[in-house]
Amino acid sequence: MRPHAGPAEAEVVTVAGVGSLVSEASARESFDFSNFRVGEVRGWRRSFCQSNWVNVASGGVSLESNEVAALAMVPAADYVSHVALLDVAPSELPGFYEREAGYRILWVSFSVKGQDGSVIEEGQALMCAACDDDAEADRLWAPDGEMARRCEDQSYVREWMSRALRPMWPAPQADMPLRPCDCAGTAQSVEARLSPPISLEELPRRLVPGLPLYPAPGYLRDCAQAHEAAGLLQHLLDSTCLSDRRTTLTDYLAANPGLDEYIRVRVPSS
Repeated sequence: MRPHAGPAEAEVVTVAGVGSLVSEASARESFDFSNFRVGEVRGWRRSFCQSNWVNVASGGVSLESNEVAALAMVPAADYVSHVALLDVAPSELPGFYEREAGYRILWVSFSVKGQDGSVIEEGQALMCAACDDDAEADRLWAPDGEMARRCEDQSYVREWMSRALRPMWPAPQADMPLRPCDCAGTAQSVEARLSPPISLEELPRRLVPGLPLYPAPGYLRDCAQAHEAAGLLQHLLDSTCLSDRRTTLTDYLAANPGLDEYIRVRVPSS
């Protein structure tokens, strides 16, 4: 695992937002920050590769087709990904770690460019990356693990991990079908087959065996609208891959026009 090291005695720590953290409003639900801007990280790209129980509890998923995935960053040589950058006081970092339970959080280099393409800022940022497997996630987020030690509320982390869908980090599945189900349909038909929010007691424990992992439609819509507000929607679609680490969101949505329509429908912000 890459060493977890970063700026010592920093007045603020920069966090790289790649999924829901691209939404300023969503980020402020967990911690305070300043200086929201867009930057770049090299050698990483987004992938819908984490099965996420929070998506299931919140609704907007299809359990029958494993459409429950959230985003994480995965290694991609020489790839440049645009991310949100947020400056966080060290006292606020426990809220960030608690929000991102289950991920491998590491330091990456970032840059910010001016309108002429020149680099106007460089530094190190904390970013959520995919774990290699569930064993790594369990080790990092155990009570004495590297990630959990950075949280003030260990009880929350233990509860979060105990509710995790398994496998939380399934291995990429080759020859992944472009359509997760038989319904291409319209935005309305996509919404009709999605699950409503459910209680924690009703949460499933496992993915459907043998099926690939697909993006959770409700979470995908939230991410798309957050990236649109940040001017990053087309980048999200063209650069993000599915859990196979190859198929782009652009190709996935082209094969699922109803889902493409669904994620572009504006929903009121809370």
